[in-house]
Amino acid sequence: MDIHPISNSQELFDVHRLTHDSCVAKGLIKSRPDGLWVPYPDFDHIPQTTILVAAIENEVVGSISFTRDGGKGLIADTIFKKTCSLIRTENRSMAEIWRLVLKPSFPERDKTAEALMETAAQSLIAEGSQTCLLSIYPEYIALCERLLNVVVLTGANSVRGLPSFQTVFMRSDLESLSQDSHRKILTRTS
Repeated sequence: MDIHPISNSQELFDVHRLTHDSCVAKGLIKSRPDGLWVPYPDFDHIPQTTILVAAIENEVVGSISFTRDGGKGLIADTIFKKTCSLIRTENRSMAEIWRLVLKPSFPERDKTAEALMETAAQSLIAEGSQTCLLSIYPEYIALCERLLNVVVLTGANSVRGLPSFQTVFMRSDLESLSQDSHRKILTRTS
């Protein structure tokens, strides 16, 4: 499996198609004729956002995005504004992991989700991010607890374009991860 930042518009298109297919498979949206769903297009093209894809033989089977806090803020600001504002008062370098999506029919979904999460976390640690916020499907709570020692802050029952979508909002203080966890993340992704 090759995990890398998107390198062309076709890979971004693949991420949007994967987001659509994942949401359709979960029953969150109805299938759309174009096969695409892009809930936060304004975050896809800013320099603070990195979109990683997991590919096998040039087929994108998973993706995860992360955004470093900046002038546009974070996606979490649109859903969890008060919580984000409180965290910002700590004056820590902050980022958000979001849009963890996997090809519904791919048999190695768990391994792919773990590899994508580890790569995203390793990138944020290397960049010096101190606080990592995560807006993730509830099914990934255990993965986030195991890898990032997250604290669940709150949840929401709707996001942009999905009135019945459930998301969990979590926090990880990256520098407080144990040396073993940090080493594990760095070793497994290199």
